[in-house]
Amino acid sequence: MPKKGHTEEQIIAALKQHESGAKTADICRQLGISQATFYLWEKQYAGLGVQELREMRQLREENTRLKRLVADLSLDRQILQEIVVKTLKPRQRCWLARWAMEAYRIDARLVGVAWSTFAYRHRKDRQETLRRRLRELAATHVRYGYRR
Repeated sequence: MPKKGHTEEQIIAALKQHESGAKTADICRQLGISQATFYLWEKQYAGLGVQELREMRQLREENTRLKRLVADLSLDRQILQEIVVKTLKPRQRCWLARWAMEAYRIDARLVGVAWSTFAYRHRKDRQETLRRRLRELAATHVRYGYRR
């Protein structure tokens, strides 16, 4: 039998009918539910008004949505940590940490990258021009340099 979604008003009205003295079997026949369902409603929603019942349903829906969201994020975090555990060079780990911080707004430590690795900046060699000039001289003037 397909599940019928009864509105909050129908549930509260059925419970109030029962409180006023109507028989449970008659109420269940009118709504098309079993007596077990009616007693379950009575157990869950006794003393609640229509507004409180609506709020409770909204809170349940929001709670399930948030649980799903937490599960997705924890799965993403697990995947990122498994990637980092693999043998990556520090520069690759740094790139991965930057990507994770931008995409998921998480800290680099959660990815498993040390802060020193993450903050490292390569400094350009100050003597690069001198080295380049020496190589040019060695290539053009072969007789300079070590004695043969």
